[in-house]
Amino acid sequence: MFRFIYLAFPCAFALLGDKKTSTYIQMIEDLKTAAISMGTKFEPLVLMSDFETSLIKALPTTEHKGCFFHFNQSLHRRLVSEGLAVAYRDEEKVRKWSKYTMALALLPPNETENALQLIKLGAPKRMKKFVQYVQDFWFNKIGVNMWNVNDLKFRTNNACESWHARFARRVITKHPHIWRLIDALCNEEFNFLFRKNQLKGGAHDFKLSRSKNTKMAEQKLAEIKQAYETGRLPLEQHLDLLADFVVGKKTT
Repeated sequence: MFRFIYLAFPCAFALLGDKKTSTYIQMIEDLKTAAISMGTKFEPLVLMSDFETSLIKALPTTEHKGCFFHFNQSLHRRLVSEGLAVAYRDEEKVRKWSKYTMALALLPPNETENALQLIKLGAPKRMKKFVQYVQDFWFNKIGVNMWNVNDLKFRTNNACESWHARFARRVITKHPHIWRLIDALCNEEFNFLFRKNQLKGGAHDFKLSRSKNTKMAEQKLAEIKQAYETGRLPLEQHLDLLADFVVGKKTT
């Protein structure tokens, strides 16, 4: 009934004092206990985050994936720290090869190493340190499987980010009183349970369906993937097409 609708419902709210591994482990134990009381289990198979190291350590048996948006943002920040902000903004060649590095996450995992070598050969000399960082940190330390989203239906955790932004607006104040916060969370629970029951009853909420632009982008990605898999696209052209799906703002 809902195959053309992509939905995200919050399942738990956690107020944490810090982002230590021990804190996440305690939270996970509480979630497991709550799940048992509901007659189910808390055993996430795949978890997407903004490369939260402590959370990854706390769930060692779960497959962890990094958010594509946060991957791009991290590379943007590195460009700035390497003094390439102006070059990225003003020079098409620097911007093009920078986006190629970001598009690595959309390639088939087994092609990322070849693509990195292509970037090493083609990128301007001033980008040498940046490209080396990509290899040392994202390839050698983090690992391709963590940030590659080629085979994922959902490539970002934007649903969580959007909820957080909307919830923050509802709470209004930057540091709300704890009881006001709890009341707001209770309202969130009620609203989402009501919406879920409506959908289960056959209601069709068109506001929850993916936008036309998102559907077109997904279709375009599928066409590019098929063209590459059938040998109709050389690697650099493949990267060039995928670069169109990278966050396009110019660093200032």
